[in-house]
Amino acid sequence: MDISAFASILVVLGSIFWMAVYGAPQPHHRSSVDLPGVTRALLMPNALREDAMLVVIHRDSNIYFGPERVSIDQLPALIRTSLAGGSERKVYIRADSRAKYRSLATVLDGVQAAGVQNVAFIVEERRTVPVPSLIVK
Repeated sequence: MDISAFASILVVLGSIFWMAVYGAPQPHHRSSVDLPGVTRALLMPNALREDAMLVVIHRDSNIYFGPERVSIDQLPALIRTSLAGGSERKVYIRADSRAKYRSLATVLDGVQAAGVQNVAFIVEERRTVPVPSLIVK
């Protein structure tokens, strides 16, 4: 019995799993943002597009546009460049729930200065546990 085909399939599946877990390095700022929770979040599949304009605000007021750390002065020019490249006219903001309001306000001012009016906030959906009702007879 020849098991070489079975072994080659296992090698391919193992390498796919390995690449998914340990492959491409993820930007460090995506994991350290504690997103605010809401009860009725909407799905935004366009936020996962490769050309989506994603601005991340950390609680220490560091601002990232995509994977790169930027200053607030650079943000409007980067957004305009991304728009010229064909990106959707919408900016997605991942703001830490403990970020200062001043940081968020300056980012929104920078987005508006770039000519973009459509902004979406990325949040986590809170799961609510139903409270059992008491029936009194």
